Amino acid sequence: MSRIRVHDPWAPDHQSRRPPRLLLMIVLTLGLVGASALFGRLSAPAPSGSPRLPAQLAGATRMNGDVPVGYAQTRGGAVAAATNFSAVLAGPLVLEPDRYRAAERVIATPSAQARVAAEGEQAITAVDGGTQAIAEARRGVRVAVRYTPIAYRVTAYDIGRATVSIWGLWMVGEQGWLAPTQTWSTRTVVLEWTGGDWKLARSSTSPGPAPQLGQEAARTAELPPQLTDFEEYAHVNR
Repeated sequence: MSRIRVHDPWAPDHQSRRPPRLLLMIVLTLGLVGASALFGRLSAPAPSGSPRLPAQLAGATRMNGDVPVGYAQTRGGAVAAATNFSAVLAGPLVLEPDRYRAAERVIATPSAQARVAAEGEQAITAVDGGTQAIAEARRGVRVAVRYTPIAYRVTAYDIGRATVSIWGLWMVGEQGWLAPTQTWSTRTVVLEWTGGDWKLARSSTSPGPAPQLGQEAARTAELPPQLTDFEEYAHVNR
């Protein structure tokens, strides 16, 4: 049987190695949960008939369709917005392209609309390519797409602009066809305060760092900043 290569559609092309099945089962139970305890919690149910969206971060005051909106013009509000937007764009909503495109229009600043839409089309194509995940989901096949943030760092902030880097795990699996496959990446989100809310102006994704699984410990010159300089989300310690 030929091996299937699956990669994070929001990251540069690189091969994802399949981890032990037990670990995949454990990771799949994590889901996306709340941010730092500083923000508290906000939970919003997905509309009827939709794929189940991860629990949303606190910091948003309302939903605009599938997107949590209404953030404070603060450092904490920027972190909440960056993480929520990443969860929407890298989450199960991609299995419903029309709703995904509508979410992009809510998330992006006016000047970023075209760029975000183009990146979204690439993501939709990548998720559906090879495994036909979107088509299979429409037929009722169970397809899992999950994005779980692990830690974050605010690299720049002022009252009208913020840059937040998020280290997290992206997973995809399809019943009867594709075993759950994981990709670790660091997403950098640039936000602008416009129209009374934080909006996505630009984002980029770089691979890793990925934990080495099932291997003997190896010496390393220094730990990656994601393990030393980033702040943890609340669910990491619970």
